[in-house]
Amino acid sequence: MQYLVTGADGFLGRHFLATLADRRISTRAMLQRSVGKVQLPGDPEIVRAELLEPDSLNSAVAGATHVVHLAARVHVMNDPSPDPERDYFQVNVEGTRSLLTAAGKAGVTHFLLMSTVKAMGEEEVGMFDESSAPHPMTPYGRSKLAAEQVVFELARDCGIHASVTRLPMVYGPGAKGNVLRLLDAARRGRRLPLGAIENRRSMVYVGNVVDAALEVLASPNSAGQVYLVCDERPYSTREFYSAICRAMGKEPLLRNVPLWAIKLMGRCGDLAELILRRQMPVNSGVVQRIAGDLCFSARKITGQVGFVPRFTLAEGVEAMVRWYERTGQA
Repeated sequence: MQYLVTGADGFLGRHFLATLADRRISTRAMLQRSVGKVQLPGDPEIVRAELLEPDSLNSAVAGATHVVHLAARVHVMNDPSPDPERDYFQVNVEGTRSLLTAAGKAGVTHFLLMSTVKAMGEEEVGMFDESSAPHPMTPYGRSKLAAEQVVFELARDCGIHASVTRLPMVYGPGAKGNVLRLLDAARRGRRLPLGAIENRRSMVYVGNVVDAALEVLASPNSAGQVYLVCDERPYSTREFYSAICRAMGKEPLLRNVPLWAIKLMGRCGDLAELILRRQMPVNSGVVQRIAGDLCFSARKITGQVGFVPRFTLAEGVEAMVRWYERTGQA
């Protein structure tokens, strides 16, 4: 076997490389030409290629048996692009099409697209699974759903065993975005207004993501399938932040602010953004991510593939906090 990992220098990519190296699987890391010299886990072979330059992909996939496709134009707040929908579709859909086409010509047998729950939408009520009708609400989510469809259409034509995994918020060593902001808040001793929050949100530790993906690639049952990958149960934002505080040796830093007051702050932020024409630190979107529900069921991957999350919340957060402290993020 030889694995090709695209987006190999990213958060997920580095964890995939480390695990593949531990399992002594021959691995090639695909990086963009614009990425400078990097030290990657396991010291894999590095190939430079661009998703939007189809000819450059031939050398990347040559000799590979398995492709883990992580590279993507990712979701960002307040995207500065004049046409984000076009840009997301160009990279995430057409780039995936070019990679899978090259993989088919090279004789790749297994292909995994790492997708996102944003391809399904972000409704708050209920427990969603793979049978739920998708209603993506962002250009990023729409592009990832379209990329999934391209993967299955081309894989059938090429005879490739293709699968998709959809992820909720991922945490662990190397995490960025909202997770990193929570780590910073805990380190600085900030008391967040989460004490009265009893929401439920699906999350997943990065080690569980890698385990699940490799099991999907190895399973004969996974061809043509989409799988949600989550930790064993959802968590409240309060529980997640409290776990971070405890891993730092602190009592949970919480304020008991009523939910109605938090939502009111979000609406005030929305109004301020309309008036001032700039993003506020608190708006309704932020409140939804902090206090809203977003739950997904991972029963399908357990039933068809046999995957059971290996890492608990406490173990995952402990590893993440140790990375945060060790790397000088703090």
